[in-house]
Amino acid sequence: MKFFHAKANYNDAKAVIVGCPSEAGLRAPRRGSRFGPNAVRKASRSWNPFMLSASGRLPPLHDLGNKPPKALTKTITRIAKDKKLPILLGGDHSLTVNALAGLKQAGVKNIRLLYFDAHPDMIKSRGHYFGSVVHEAVKQKLVSSVTIVGMRSPEKEELRNIKQEGKKVQVITAQDLKEKGIPSAVRKLNTIKGTSTYLSIDLDVVAPAFAPAVSTPVPFGLHPRELLQLCAGGIKNRKVVGMDFMEYTPKYDIQQRTGRLIVGMILELLSRV
Repeated sequence: MKFFHAKANYNDAKAVIVGCPSEAGLRAPRRGSRFGPNAVRKASRSWNPFMLSASGRLPPLHDLGNKPPKALTKTITRIAKDKKLPILLGGDHSLTVNALAGLKQAGVKNIRLLYFDAHPDMIKSRGHYFGSVVHEAVKQKLVSSVTIVGMRSPEKEELRNIKQEGKKVQVITAQDLKEKGIPSAVRKLNTIKGTSTYLSIDLDVVAPAFAPAVSTPVPFGLHPRELLQLCAGGIKNRKVVGMDFMEYTPKYDIQQRTGRLIVGMILELLSRV
């Protein structure tokens, strides 16, 4: 099954969807994110492609199918070298490191990572899993800066590690968004330097009422419209080099609520790049 709106062949496409049905890096009791890519494709078949953005138009989109983790970095490299925008469907969040490594191998430089997640994923004491993504990206010099947006469930070690990184890793917490508002957060995102932008979205950044099917649900999250405003504001007038949607665990979904949210985000953001 292909993403419904992916009608273009590879050569004509400006954006390319690739799934990676793996949860090898997952350490959560809720399993099943490996089924996420195909569940998103299924949800795309029941989505009305109405655009909220000014353009209301999608760039030509191709679905490359699913790839195993060992082939993901090479696949992302190929897509980027072909001057196309890779859109990764996970899978657990550790796969983001593979995608960023692929961009680096393609020669993409100075990436500002906008990381939407209830958790900062800044564990250093244990590597190569879904709780160490940001640390791995910084350690391997895959990005020039990271902004974690929507954080509301950090571990003590992660808070220490964030502080040690200084300005390289910045945080906009869910409480910041509540107290200061979305426009303030967008202004902060727009001050972060970088010639290339990568969006990484763990669906647990959204409140479980709107996205119940995630690996590690946390209360007090974002409204879907807030997520869209933040993503759209963060990429406005910026070169977007990739995006991913991670930790969708479809067996916990309610009437495709989470899956349809991912489809809507893909379409809305694509209409803005």
